[in-house]
Amino acid sequence: KHISDDDEDDDPFAANATSYDELDEFGGGIDDDDCEHERDEFDELAIADTNNNNNNDEDDDDDDDADFLDFGHDNLAIMQGNADDDDNLNDDDLEAQRQAIEADAQREMYEEKQRNDALRKQEFTFVFPSYKRLLAEKTEPPNLTELKSRIETVLEVLSNFKLLHDGRHSRKEYVSLLSHAMARYYGYNLDLMNMFLAIFNANECLAFLEANEQQRPLTIRTNTLKCRRRDLAKLLIDRGVNLDPLATWSKSGLKINGSGGSSGTQVGTAIPIGATPEYLAGYYMIQSAASLLPTLALNIKPGQKVLDMCCAPGGKTTHCAQLMQDSGVLVANDVNHERLKAVYGNVHRMGFKNVVMCNLDGRQLGDHFGAIFDRVLLDAPCSCLGVIARDPSIKLSKKFNDVVTMSAVQKELILTAIDCCKVGGYVVYSTCSISPYENESVVNHAVEKRYVKVVETGLPFGERGFTKFKHMRFHQSIHQSRRYYPHIHNLDGFYVAKLLKCDKGKRDHSDRMTEQEKDDKPKL
Repeated sequence: KHISDDDEDDDPFAANATSYDELDEFGGGIDDDDCEHERDEFDELAIADTNNNNNNDEDDDDDDDADFLDFGHDNLAIMQGNADDDDNLNDDDLEAQRQAIEADAQREMYEEKQRNDALRKQEFTFVFPSYKRLLAEKTEPPNLTELKSRIETVLEVLSNFKLLHDGRHSRKEYVSLLSHAMARYYGYNLDLMNMFLAIFNANECLAFLEANEQQRPLTIRTNTLKCRRRDLAKLLIDRGVNLDPLATWSKSGLKINGSGGSSGTQVGTAIPIGATPEYLAGYYMIQSAASLLPTLALNIKPGQKVLDMCCAPGGKTTHCAQLMQDSGVLVANDVNHERLKAVYGNVHRMGFKNVVMCNLDGRQLGDHFGAIFDRVLLDAPCSCLGVIARDPSIKLSKKFNDVVTMSAVQKELILTAIDCCKVGGYVVYSTCSISPYENESVVNHAVEKRYVKVVETGLPFGERGFTKFKHMRFHQSIHQSRRYYPHIHNLDGFYVAKLLKCDKGKRDHSDRMTEQEKDDKPKL
């Protein structure tokens, strides 16, 4: 088979056609089938060669890529290592710089403080009055402006004594000067003022004295056996009385806004809170908010036997009867026969029938009653140092000897209260005084003499009781008692402690309460 002339240019074998023909003519040539077969083999060899070249190129490319990646990884590792070194160096440098900046800032603050202190001391011109001058002031009418300035200045000295004192007088002498100035300015005797400065720090003592110059809000307690607090509030509002709920901790108390304190008359109106038809009908009792706390701490249940050892004028007695839902037995005792008349009137006005009244010395109740009461309330007679706002005459009438005398009586009363209580029962001791001699000292005496322990009162607020005062050290459990102050809680000064009777009998001096006994449950 011969290739046509038209296909010569396109056929790659056209140039060899002549040679093939010539080979034919000499009898040693290749026939057409052999030529065709030769071409096919040539094409396959060409294609195979091309594929091999392509595969070799791809392998070379892969090898090049692998080499590049290996190179890149090596370089990256080197760069990261250098970066870590740089970071370590930078962190060290930054930490050193930060410390240097802080040191500079502290040094600048210290220097600034030194300059300010020097300037403050230079401008401070207080001159400590001489003893002769202080003696002369006692015979002169008090200069209130000078005394007020002296109080403020001495308070400033005591707040930064190291810087501002004159170098010739001790801190004790400055406190003594402050005590004299406060006593004359606010009208107290020196005994009480020294006691207050022992209880409070100087600034808090000033806040306490200022609070005693303000009247506490007038409060009333709803007799829930006759009406609901909401209904009573509506009746009094209709009469023109401006009132609000007392607090979240009281479900029966109401606060009279704009009231004239203990006078029982709302300011700006002619409404006598103690003479309304609702009052006469026994719907409520005029009672200070703080005096609600001991009864709430007692946690009285209906049907129990309760003793109120010092019940006059009857506010706590009627509150106990109300919580008992006019069931059980409530013995109300008071040593003063005249004051019992007020208790009698309030009990009948409010309609309670479970109250038995007696006129005995509270210290002798143990001879008349055994340990039969589930709850005993001892609102002990005291110096009344917490209600100075209601009775300013206390400022001059009460002295330290009165406090010590009352403390001795209270210690006898609390032992009798414990003796009248059942084992497993509770005794609540309260006073309207802030003196530790009448409060923590009395409770500590009871813990030492009887098998009782102080427990939580269950009251939701109040300052913790003292465990030490001056040279005295009290039992650690007394920390669970509560203190209330006019300048903190806007209540009369009050103290409440709750004791659990664990066993009967007296505790000897050699019989000390162990930690095991304090944690034991009462023996029933």
